Amino acid sequence: MKAHQTSQKWIAGLIAAIALAWPALSHGAVLISGPTITAGNTYGYGYGNVFSGLYTGATTLGTTFTVGSQDLLVTSLGIWNPTSISRPALTTAHDVGLWNSTGTTLLGSVSIPAGGGTSVGNFLYVTLGSSVTLTANQTYRLGAVYFVDAQNIVDYSPSQAGNFSSDVSNPLASYAVGGTLAAPINTVGPGSYVGANLQYTAVPEPSTWALLAFSLTSVMVLRRRRRA
Repeated sequence: MKAHQTSQKWIAGLIAAIALAWPALSHGAVLISGPTITAGNTYGYGYGNVFSGLYTGATTLGTTFTVGSQDLLVTSLGIWNPTSISRPALTTAHDVGLWNSTGTTLLGSVSIPAGGGTSVGNFLYVTLGSSVTLTANQTYRLGAVYFVDAQNIVDYSPSQAGNFSSDVSNPLASYAVGGTLAAPINTVGPGSYVGANLQYTAVPEPSTWALLAFSLTSVMVLRRRRRA
């Protein structure tokens, strides 16, 4: 009887261990979950925001961020397409890109057609041709091309730093001036020009895999003992 109770406790403990490990194995998320959409914190590129009158061509707007302790596997890139405020929604195609910290290497890019892509939380996403792994503790740059017209929406606010995933840190609003997609190597301050976004899955650390393997192996051993 005691042996049976001990086995049950072991199994319960192992199930709990698997439950703790599983979120790390199945964790899918987005870089930016917001922003809070109001007419007061939302600016159209061409509505008189910080760039109005300064540049006459397209500008890449986005963010610079640092990955946390886990590698991130990026599967798609997206752009903000809010429809809950009294400003025009996305009506033209936009290119979105992801670069290394210096902006010298384009790691992946997509072109998001107006009204196209997969809609998730006021963002439109397009799947990358090949997934991109972002290495733990390294810095990356993300940006989308915006044009000087009143139909494209972008937001900048230091408060938006709080809407970033806990898997990254130190988000900085970044930009690059030019007629085409370019690495946003100029930083402005905390937060982001909210437009470009990405979907990712956190890559489990080796210790997480080891815990899961140990748990599953132990369950199998206990089942064999009970049968014997």
